[in-house]
Amino acid sequence: MKTVSIECEDVSLRYGAVHALRDVSWSAAAGELHVLLGESGCGKTSLLRAVAGFERIDSGRILLGGDVVDGDHREAEAPSPVREPRERESRRPRSPGGWVPPEQRRVGMVFQDYALFPHLSVAANIRFGARSRPRADALLAKVGLADVADRRPDSLSGGQQQRVALARALASDPALLLLDEPFSNLDPSLRSSLRAITLQIVKEFELTAVLVTHDALDAFSLADRISVMHEGRILQTGSPTELYRAPNSAWVAQSLGVAQYLDATPQGDGAACAFGVLPAIGPPTARKVLVRPEQLTVSPDGVEAQCVFRTFLGPTVRTIVRLADGTLLAADLEAHHAPSPGAPLRLNIRGPVAWIPDAAPP
Repeated sequence: MKTVSIECEDVSLRYGAVHALRDVSWSAAAGELHVLLGESGCGKTSLLRAVAGFERIDSGRILLGGDVVDGDHREAEAPSPVREPRERESRRPRSPGGWVPPEQRRVGMVFQDYALFPHLSVAANIRFGARSRPRADALLAKVGLADVADRRPDSLSGGQQQRVALARALASDPALLLLDEPFSNLDPSLRSSLRAITLQIVKEFELTAVLVTHDALDAFSLADRISVMHEGRILQTGSPTELYRAPNSAWVAQSLGVAQYLDATPQGDGAACAFGVLPAIGPPTARKVLVRPEQLTVSPDGVEAQCVFRTFLGPTVRTIVRLADGTLLAADLEAHHAPSPGAPLRLNIRGPVAWIPDAAPP
């Protein structure tokens, strides 16, 4: 089956009185690796499970490859055939229109806890549900686990278990791969290597993939596009660069890194602030602009400031500075430019700043 696109149209999902998803309209293009980013409880896993078919929506439509798999079929151009589903364990009311069960959606899923069969060997786990044994065995080798094929999952490290789960999800030859916080149980040294393995496999198989995470570094490392979620809604969707440099709200800004703000007023195409007139992104509908720590740079003709505190981060030093008006800012400076606490320095801002309409004071 070819790689598919995903479309959600005004999707809502409730668990009793809790609104997990609120009129979500969202899409992922065929062949795209899309990351859903947000804090715990924001609805990102609920959206993933609804796409997989593990949750049935209360309203709206979900389409895979242009075919409706949950919701109202009446307006679909090419609806897929729908079987009457078996009795569900869920007590939530049935969604309007038709519903395609998970096993007919050709979706592979990697769960946060991996959900491996403890009584089966690594090889048997990957072969379970595989379209062919040769495909399963090839995936076993591709994820670098051929030498532990006969071992049980509980004898493996967390990183090895994650690779087993990934290979098993791919063994059924899915059109769509869904990953629910796949790196959350791993230490930082493993996260980086497993992100690279996951990205390589997704691109090699030309899959549409959706990954759920609360970690901005996961999103930046993997995503073609990112959707930031909050309280059951999509706040903004775009490339990692677009969202980081030009977030449309303070919530999106802080979801993607350290967010700090300066008072500013529009002046021509720029923003007039304590650092002079700076190039600015977005409509000047606000009175504050976003400044990231790496935008601050030491300059002999810059604004006077004083070092308050500093933290060594390896390649840079996170330096907290106080401007003459008392404003505190974090600056990521190269080690040879980072002053000692109490020492004076001069700073400028490089690159454009972004207008943020709902920014709170730093």
